[in-house]
Amino acid sequence: DQGAAALTYTQLSLTQPVTQLWRIRQAQQLSAAQTMGAVAERARAEADVRLTVERLYAAALIGRAREHAAELAMRVASRQGVDIEHAVAAGIDVSAQALGATASTLDAKYVVLAAADSALDAESELRSALALPVGTRLELVVPEVSSEALATLDVYTARGFAASPEVAAATAVLDQAHHATALARADYIPDLGVGVTMTTLSGVSFLPQHAVGLSIQGSWTIFDWGKRGALSRERAAQENAASIGVALARDRVSVEVER
Repeated sequence: DQGAAALTYTQLSLTQPVTQLWRIRQAQQLSAAQTMGAVAERARAEADVRLTVERLYAAALIGRAREHAAELAMRVASRQGVDIEHAVAAGIDVSAQALGATASTLDAKYVVLAAADSALDAESELRSALALPVGTRLELVVPEVSSEALATLDVYTARGFAASPEVAAATAVLDQAHHATALARADYIPDLGVGVTMTTLSGVSFLPQHAVGLSIQGSWTIFDWGKRGALSRERAAQENAASIGVALARDRVSVEVER
């Protein structure tokens, strides 16, 4: 009761930081950008592996084709040698042609051996890239030629930007740098918090028994000897470098498409 001999005082305070919510949001966005960066790096690694396999596959196909062409050339040279031998048997003087045919046959045999060795090397590299046992026979199939009509350069460039893992990785790095800069600049914002205080007081006749108060609390570091400024400038420089990295990645894609 109010005015009683016993005094009872009860207070309950609830405080919610406000500035920290914005910092947490920036940290979450930075974490999401880092996750996207990891995904982009994985996609780039997969694209590198896929491109390597495709190049080795094409090299193996070209090696077999060259070997087949060299064998046909050797057959032609051998056939010419047989024709010259028949001419000599018939009493025709073709000694010069005979020497030329012999040289052509030897040269064709060398080309066949070189082509076969090149084809074996290409297939060996392909087996190594596919982690296949040594000696595994490869069934190579010539891919079908696409009948799709050619689009404009801008269309292919846009497709390259959208599909390039390198551009995706550079963009993810830029996003990380952007959120890291925002997080560094958040140190300049005062730490603010909103609180509610509920008070119960019994035993004092001239004061209300129940009271509710709203409070705003804040703190701010005035001098930090340039630490915040140095960190903010560092993050801004990293963001600028990441922006240049995105531009370079897009330029490389444009050059590859034009080729």
